[in-house]
Amino acid sequence: MEFNLSNALNQGRRVNDIAADIRSSKNSLNVVKGSLGSSWKATEMTYINHHFDQLTTEISRLATELESIGNDIQSTANEVHREIEEKKAAEAKAKAEAEAKAKADAEAKAEAAAKAKANP
Repeated sequence: MEFNLSNALNQGRRVNDIAADIRSSKNSLNVVKGSLGSSWKATEMTYINHHFDQLTTEISRLATELESIGNDIQSTANEVHREIEEKKAAEAKAKAEAEAKAKADAEAKAEAAAKAKANP
């Protein structure tokens, strides 16, 4: 299975975008809370404000958690990509070394055969 760094990074960015959207929703909720508080002066507002505060706290926590997940996705994607590139480089080096050894062995064998032929 081929690893697609670009897709993985995009997925991480998308999760971060969702976290930003959630934070924006929290800000909108705070605007509603402010508007409601300025236009409705009932006793119930204490309880309503308390629940607004609980919601915004939870929304902030979720946004932070999502942002952390998005960053982890991007970090892991970069790490996997680096590991794949290191493995490819190691395989290419091993192949080049094996080819160089095979060539050196063939040359040594040819040289030994030439010496044997020259000195019967």
